[in-house]
Amino acid sequence: MVLYIFFTVPFRVAFYYNTRPSHQNHQWSSDLTIFGTLDCVADIIGLVQFLEFYQVWKTTFYELSPWTSLMSTKDRTSDTDRMSTAKIMIRRLSSTHFPLGRVNWTISSIKALSSMPGDDASTSSSQQKYLLARNMELILELIALVPIEVIPVALGAFNTLHLVRVTKLCRLYRFSNCVKRIAKIYSDRDLIQQISSSGVDTLVRTITLGAGLCHWVACGYMLIAHAQCGVAFEDCDTTIESSWVIRDRLLGASVGRKYGRTLYWASRTIVLLGYDDTTPVSNAETLYAVVVTILGALFGTSLLANFLFLFRFRNARYAAYSAHVDNAREYMRLQNIPRSVRHEVTAYFNYAWSTHQSLDSEEALQLLPQHLQSKVIATLRANRIAQVCFLMRESVEFINELALSLVRRVNSPGDQIIEPKVNAQMYFVIRGQVILANLSGNKPNECKTGDFFAEMCLLFPEVYVQRAIAKTFCELYVLTKAKFDEALTEYHQGSEHETRLHMAQTLERYALQLRKTKKILGLQDGYDNLSGRSSLGRFSAGRFSAGRLSAIRSKSSHGRSSTGTLVGRGSGGRTPASVGGQWKQRTNWRLPGSTFRLWWDTIRLVAIVYIAFEVPYFAVFISMTEGRHMFIVDTGMDLRYAVSPFQCQQCLAL
Repeated sequence: MVLYIFFTVPFRVAFYYNTRPSHQNHQWSSDLTIFGTLDCVADIIGLVQFLEFYQVWKTTFYELSPWTSLMSTKDRTSDTDRMSTAKIMIRRLSSTHFPLGRVNWTISSIKALSSMPGDDASTSSSQQKYLLARNMELILELIALVPIEVIPVALGAFNTLHLVRVTKLCRLYRFSNCVKRIAKIYSDRDLIQQISSSGVDTLVRTITLGAGLCHWVACGYMLIAHAQCGVAFEDCDTTIESSWVIRDRLLGASVGRKYGRTLYWASRTIVLLGYDDTTPVSNAETLYAVVVTILGALFGTSLLANFLFLFRFRNARYAAYSAHVDNAREYMRLQNIPRSVRHEVTAYFNYAWSTHQSLDSEEALQLLPQHLQSKVIATLRANRIAQVCFLMRESVEFINELALSLVRRVNSPGDQIIEPKVNAQMYFVIRGQVILANLSGNKPNECKTGDFFAEMCLLFPEVYVQRAIAKTFCELYVLTKAKFDEALTEYHQGSEHETRLHMAQTLERYALQLRKTKKILGLQDGYDNLSGRSSLGRFSAGRFSAGRLSAIRSKSSHGRSSTGTLVGRGSGGRTPASVGGQWKQRTNWRLPGSTFRLWWDTIRLVAIVYIAFEVPYFAVFISMTEGRHMFIVDTGMDLRYAVSPFQCQQCLAL
């Protein structure tokens, strides 16, 4: 409704309203039928919104006005009515000022929340300002609500209906509130979060203001022309350039043609500041062009300032990152660091920038208050820990204690993460891929983003028989057994051995159920992960033997935590070292930095450059020769056709 008023009111005054007396002003036209129908719909919507606004205004006036203390009890509304209106006010304020859904916190969103009316009403002066603003809005609503249209209808001056709609412009103050409300409703969308970030929101507002200004300036151009020459330009001398519309040959043009030309000239005046613009003829046109040029200068300056701030703000982090990389490269050059190590360091910096813009998440977390740190940690870490089978039923405090103990670690491709039987840590994969290979010699398997592995090491690290190797750059959360034992002792003091035994039984039942499920479905080891996120389903599903479990019970009384081994179904003579070595030999040539990848990427780059230059060159300089056409097939064979299959193969490999 607000946009309809913003665009149609100046458009109708400029292109349909006749400033000169004529018998056509008293005739009903088809344009009035269309606009009249739309006006009725807009007025009905405006009336409904006014009733809602009046309820909120009445509640606000009752709460904040000092005159309410002089009112008698019988003149006041009942408690029920006040409660209902208060609920309406609270609901409207909550829908206007509080974000819904998952939101990326930005400076603009925090600033919006810090300027709520509820906070301003804490002092008397702020209450008066807030009440004055509501009173001004009420006055504007009342002016827009007056049905002035009945006067020209009663007098038969139907053309004046285009002019009397200017009172509806009083409702344009709602535009900012409507935009804020829409932004809050869709605040969980990525596009809205990017637009609301610092710098971008100001740029978007400036561009929107410029687009609206072009529309109004275009309407102003045509309004001056109609005031001088009439709606049909019959009062202007067509033999000379008496107006810019005569010079632009708009005599007898349709409304669409007129609006297109005026919008074109208005945009050139605002953006190009009058360069190669329409030439004003009369004094009114000249004065109007000067004013519009000044507005265009202000708009252009504001737009350039917004872009300058945006580029500086956006590139500040990248500039710091580039300086850090340059310092690292210079240091490695001065210290004669081997080329392979240089490639690894450069690859890590590239990964850090491409994944999270070189932002240290742990440092950013420390900048938050303690209660917000707890919420962020519960979201990012505690939910991952609660997925472990023997930790699902633990208390929230115990899970949060473990979440605080997690340490972030980054591994490069090919790094050894776990050695069998000596690991005392559990890992959660934040980003990347990890290769798992076990002693049974089965096919190595992968853990991807969201998975976890080595959970058995929290209970019995000496029986874990898997080797973990980073396939790509991996970000991991690491939970050490020492931290786990400290939390277990703190929250299960006096019963830690029984709790550990119960966790071992839960892990045994989980592995047994997993093995049965895979057997029923006929799945082979290493292909399907029925465990959801655990690494138990990524190698040969085993079980704890009854004898080993009895040993756990007997040794738990002496304060020791030991158990049996995880027996795999697969067989083979390969050791974990041989599996890991074979995997490295088989995939090392694929990894970035290898000689093969260097030559392969060079060939791909040459193929892309060749295709980018050869296709337009062939189409323009070779095909378009005399007697030939680029779209007609001409059979022939030359060196180009011999190279083309190889180039196509390279492009398909991309």
